[in-house]
Amino acid sequence: MFHVLMFDKCLQILRKSWPQEPNLMRKRKKTHAENSQPNARTNRKKGKPSRNRSSNVDEMLEEEEEEDPDKVYFSTDDLLQVRKSILLLFENILRLLQKFSLKEKPQCLQNCLQIFVEMTNFEPVEHEFKFSATMNVNEAKYIPELAYYGLWLLCSPLHGTENKVLHCVFQRILSVILMVEGGVGSRCPVLAITSAVISARNQAIKFISCVVEELKEVAFPVLRILLQHICTKVPDKADYRTYAAQALVNLLNKLPCIEFADFIAWLYKYSHNSKISYRVFALDVALALLDVPERNSGASLSQDQQKFLKHKFLVQVMVFGRCSDKASVVRSKALSSFARCLEMKGAAALDSIQDLLQGSHDHAVLEANTNNASSIISAEGKEVMAMLRLRAGDEKTNVRKSALQVFTNILKHKVIPCTAEDLSTLQERCRDPAVSVRKQALQSITELLVSQHNNVLVQKAWLHGVVPVVMDTESSVQEKALDCLDQVLLQHIKHYTKFQSEDQKQTLAWELLTLLTSESQELSRYMNKAFHIWSQQKKFSSTFINNVMSHVETERAVPAWMLLAKVAGSSPKLDYSKVIESWDSVSRQQNVSTDTIGHILCVISHVAKHLPQSTCKKLIDNINCWLREFRCPLEVISPAVETLQKLCLAYADVPEKTQELLNQVYGDLVSTCESYISNIVLKEDGAEQLQEDLFVRHLFTLGEAAQLCPAKVEKRIFLLIQSILAASNQLTNCVDGEETPASQPLSQFRGSVMPPVIRAHAFITLGKLCLQHEDLAKKCIAALARELEVSHDVAVRNNVVIVMCDLCIRYTTMVDRYIPSISLCLKDPHPFIRKQTLILLTNLLQEEFVKWKDCLFFRFVSVLVDPNPDISRFGEFCLVHLLLKRNPGMFSQHFIECIFHFNSYEKHEKYNRFPQSERAKNLFSLKGKDNKEKRMHIYRFLLDHFTDEQRFNITTKISHSVLACFVDNDLPLDMEATDVLKQPLPGRRPTSLSTVAILNSARKAVEDRSTQRSKSFGGSLSAVLFPSSTASSKPASFQSVNQQSAGSTVSVVGRAISTPEQTINELTFRAGVSYISSTHTPGSAPENEEAKDQPGEIICLTSPEKPPSLPREWKVESPARKKSSQSVPLRQSQRRTPLKPDN
Repeated sequence: MFHVLMFDKCLQILRKSWPQEPNLMRKRKKTHAENSQPNARTNRKKGKPSRNRSSNVDEMLEEEEEEDPDKVYFSTDDLLQVRKSILLLFENILRLLQKFSLKEKPQCLQNCLQIFVEMTNFEPVEHEFKFSATMNVNEAKYIPELAYYGLWLLCSPLHGTENKVLHCVFQRILSVILMVEGGVGSRCPVLAITSAVISARNQAIKFISCVVEELKEVAFPVLRILLQHICTKVPDKADYRTYAAQALVNLLNKLPCIEFADFIAWLYKYSHNSKISYRVFALDVALALLDVPERNSGASLSQDQQKFLKHKFLVQVMVFGRCSDKASVVRSKALSSFARCLEMKGAAALDSIQDLLQGSHDHAVLEANTNNASSIISAEGKEVMAMLRLRAGDEKTNVRKSALQVFTNILKHKVIPCTAEDLSTLQERCRDPAVSVRKQALQSITELLVSQHNNVLVQKAWLHGVVPVVMDTESSVQEKALDCLDQVLLQHIKHYTKFQSEDQKQTLAWELLTLLTSESQELSRYMNKAFHIWSQQKKFSSTFINNVMSHVETERAVPAWMLLAKVAGSSPKLDYSKVIESWDSVSRQQNVSTDTIGHILCVISHVAKHLPQSTCKKLIDNINCWLREFRCPLEVISPAVETLQKLCLAYADVPEKTQELLNQVYGDLVSTCESYISNIVLKEDGAEQLQEDLFVRHLFTLGEAAQLCPAKVEKRIFLLIQSILAASNQLTNCVDGEETPASQPLSQFRGSVMPPVIRAHAFITLGKLCLQHEDLAKKCIAALARELEVSHDVAVRNNVVIVMCDLCIRYTTMVDRYIPSISLCLKDPHPFIRKQTLILLTNLLQEEFVKWKDCLFFRFVSVLVDPNPDISRFGEFCLVHLLLKRNPGMFSQHFIECIFHFNSYEKHEKYNRFPQSERAKNLFSLKGKDNKEKRMHIYRFLLDHFTDEQRFNITTKISHSVLACFVDNDLPLDMEATDVLKQPLPGRRPTSLSTVAILNSARKAVEDRSTQRSKSFGGSLSAVLFPSSTASSKPASFQSVNQQSAGSTVSVVGRAISTPEQTINELTFRAGVSYISSTHTPGSAPENEEAKDQPGEIICLTSPEKPPSLPREWKVESPARKKSSQSVPLRQSQRRTPLKPDN
C-alpha cells in the first residue's frame, strides 16, 4: 500500500536529517526553533554527548522535540552514521520509483523533484560519475549521484508525459545552474561562489546535456525554454553572468543547427531589450559563443538562418552594435567585449573585425602599406574609428576605459595602421580627469609601444603621453607613469659589450632616449622630475652608471650623456676621470653636438663637490678660457656659466672666499664682454666690424656673468646696454595720448640703430641686470612697457614680456601698474606672443604675484575667442584647471561686469569704470552684432562652470544691478542701453530674468554641444553589414501580457509559450507569461510601420509583476579637458635663451 503522507515524510527525512550548521565539530548551544530562520534549517537533529548514539531514524526524530540546554556536538562517527542512513533511505526510495508510477500523484512528483534537486548539492563529489537511466543504485558512492539518477527516473514515461516532467525537472535545476537559492520568487538570493557550488553547477549542466542527448527532439523545445530562463533570471553580477553565459553556450551546443540559429535570432532581439541587465548579459553570451568553434551551415538552413551561425554576426552586430548603447554600462561592456574579440585565439573573430574595418583588403597588403592608412580603411572602418574616438571621450569613466582597450588592441594587432589621430586619442587620455582612465591609458599606450617598437609615431606618442604624467597630482598615477618609464627606458640599459641590435627592448630604450635629446627635448623638464624621484628611491646603482658610461664613446653618446646628466647628482661613484677626459676632448673640437656639450657640463656641475681641489682649479681655468674664446654655441653658455659657479663653490672653503673667487672669475668675463661691446657700439667704425653671432654671444655672456658678480658691474655697462636698445624713432611721440614718465633712460640714444636680433638679446641682458640692480629696474620698467606697444619685432616683444614678468616676481609692487600693458599682448598679432603672454600671466596669477583687478580678468577671458584654436583651448585649460581652483568664485564675481565690458558700455556708475586707452578698448571690444557669437561663447563658458548656488545668486544680481538701473531711470534707455538689454544672454527673457530660465538655457547649451556626439553607430552599421530581416528588424523589449498596449494584436491563450515555429501548450515554469514586442530600443534601426501590426514572439518568464522602467536619458558630452596639443611650462627661468627672429 502506498501512503502519500508517509512517502512525503520519507522524502523530508532525506533533507532534514543532516545537520546544516557549519563547524559541526565545534561545541555550541542548541538553537531553539523560535530563533531559527524560517527555512529548511529548522528542527535540526542534535545529539547528546552523554547518550549512546543510534542510527535509528525514529529515535533521531524524537530527539528533535527535546529541548536540551547542554552543549552538544557531532563527532565524525555521528556524521558518517547519519550519511549512511540517508544513503540507505535514498536507495530504497529510488528502488520504489523504478517500479511504482507517480503519474497519478502530481504532488508527490513535485516533492520528489524538489528534494532530489536539493540533494544534488548534498556533498562534494571527488570523482566524476556517469548519468544513466540503467544505473545500479547499489553501486552509487555519492548521494548527488543518487539524486541525479532519481531525476532521470522521473523523466521516464513511467511517471508521466516526458515533456511535462522534463519541464519541471529543468525548472528546478535552473537555480543550480544560476547558483542561486531555490525558490519560486522572481529574485532569489545568490549563493557564494565556492568550489562546492561550482561543482554542483557543473554536474547539473552535464546532467541536462545527457538528458537532451538521450531524448533529442522531445527535449529540444524544453531546452530552449530553459535557455531563455537563464537569460532572463541570471543575477545581475559579473561573475554570475559569466558562469551563466558559459552554461548557456554549453547547453546551446546540444541543439541542432536550425534550433541553434533560431535561438541566436531570439538572443539578438533579447539584446535590444529595454532592461539594461539583459543587454549586458547578451554581450556575455556573445563572448562565450566566440570561444567555441564556428558551426558549419548545413543545406537545410535558409540564407537568413545561416548568418546566425557565423562569428561575424556575433562580432559585428551583437557586440559592436551595442558600443553606442544608451546605457553607459552596456557601452562599456560592449567595448571591452569588442577588445576581447581581438585577443581571442580563434581566427574568425579577428577576421570579422578586420573585415569590419578594412572591407575586402588583405591583411598582408595592410602590413605592406602601413603608410597609406586612409586608402586601406573602408568607409565603415572610418565610421568605426570615429565612433571609438567619440567613446574615448565619453562622459562615463568605464566607457572611456573600455574604448582605450579597443583602440589598443586594434592598433596592437595591426588591424589598421597607426595614425596620428588615433594615437593622439590615447595620448590625450593620459591626462583624463579620471584616475582609472589615466592608468588605463598609460597601460594601453605602453602595450602598443611594446608591440610596435619600430614605429616612430608610436614612440613619440608614448613619450608625449607618459612622460608628462610624472607630474600628476595623484600619487598612484604618478607611480604608474614612473613604472612604465622604468620598464621601457631604464631596465634595458646594458653594458656596451652586451648590447645587441637584435634585442628589441635594448634598441627601443636607446631610440626613445635619442628622441628625448632631439625632437622631444621639451619633455626634458618632466624627466628631471622622474629622475629626482628615482634618485630618492636609490634606483641608480653603480652598475647602472657604469653601463651608461660605457656608451659615451659610441653612436649613442648624446642620449648616454643625457642620462648621466640626470643621474649624476645622485651618483657620487661616477668615474670622474672619464668625464674630464670627455670634456677635454669636446672642448677642443668644433663640430660637437651642442646637446653633448651641455650634458657633459651638467655632469661636471653635479660632481663638482666630489672633485679634488686640483681638478676643480684645472676645470675652472679650462672652462673660463673656453668661455672667453666666445666660440661656444649660444645654447651652452648658460650651462657653462652655471658649471663654473659650482666649481668655484667646490674650490673655495668659506663663503667669503667663494664670493671673492666669483668676483675674480666672472669679473674678468664681464670686463672682456664690456670691452668688445664698447668697441662695436661706441666707436665710429664699430658697425663695420659687427659680427652678429659673435656680438650676441658677448651680450648673452655678459648677462649671465653679471648676475654672479653684481659688484663688478659698473654704471657704464648699464649705459652701454641702453645704447644698444635705443632706436631712431623710439619714444619720440606718445601713442593714444598716454603720458610717458619724464625720466626715460633710453632717450639720449635715439641716433643708434642695431639689428633686431641684437636688440632682442639686449633686452634679455638688460632684464638680468635689473634683477640685481633695483635702481636700474625703476628707470627701465616704463621703457620696457613702452617697447611692447611700439616694437614691430616679434623676438623683441617676446623677450620684453619675459623680462617684465620676471621683474614682477622680483619687484612686484613696482611692476604691478604695468600689468595692463603686459595683458595687451593677449591681442598681439602674432600667436606666439599671445600664447607666451597667456602662460606668463597664468604663472603670476597662480603664485599670486598678480591679482584679478581692473581689466585683467576680461582681457584674460577674451582668450576664449582667440582665432587660434590651440590658444583658445589652452586658455580654457588655464582658467578651469589652474586658476578657477584657486579662486572658485571668480567667474560669478565678474560675470555681470562682462556684460558691460564686452558691450563697451561705460555709463554704469560701478561697472566697466577702470581706465583704458582707446587702443586697448578697440583691441578687446566685442561690441556689435558681428561679435555676438563671441560674447555668447564667453557667457556660456562662464555659466557652465558656475556652481548651482552661483547660478541662483546671479539672477538676483542681474535684476538688481542691470535691469533695475534702467527701470529706475538711473541709466538712460539710449541705443547703447538697447544693445545691453537686447543681449541674448543665457536665461534672458524680454521682460524678466528667472533662475529657471538661466538654468534651462545653460543646460540647453550643454545639450546643443552634445547633439553631435550622441549619434549611435550600432543600428545603422548592423543594417549595412546584415541587410536581412533580422539585422534590420526592430529590437525587442520585454513587457507583461497585462501591460499590452491597445494597438497590440498579440493573443495569449492560457499559459502558452510560443516559439517561431510552433506553440507549445501547457508547458510553463509555473509563472506568468510575457511577450517580446517590436518597439524601438537603444541603438536600433528606426521602426518599420508595416511591422507594427505583426504579432511578437512569446516566452515564459517568472517575474511579470511589473514592466521594466525605461533607461534614463544620457548625455554624451565628454568631460575630457580640451587643451593644446603641446604642454607648455608655466614657470620661466631667470636665465632664458632668447627667441631668435625669423630673419
